[in-house]
Amino acid sequence: GITLGRLVQNFELLPPPGQSKIDTSEKGGQFSLHILKHSTIVAKPRSF
Repeated sequence: GITLGRLVQNFELLPPPGQSKIDTSEKGGQFSLHILKHSTIVAKPRSF
């Protein structure tokens, strides 16, 4: 659990909020927004 928490923090810090928002809007606003809210870990690696 501790390692997962650290990974989540690192992923959140790496991509700026502006870029992640642009990527989500291009992929499909509502769907990607749901993914971001439910599981940020899945959304961040996909943006790479």
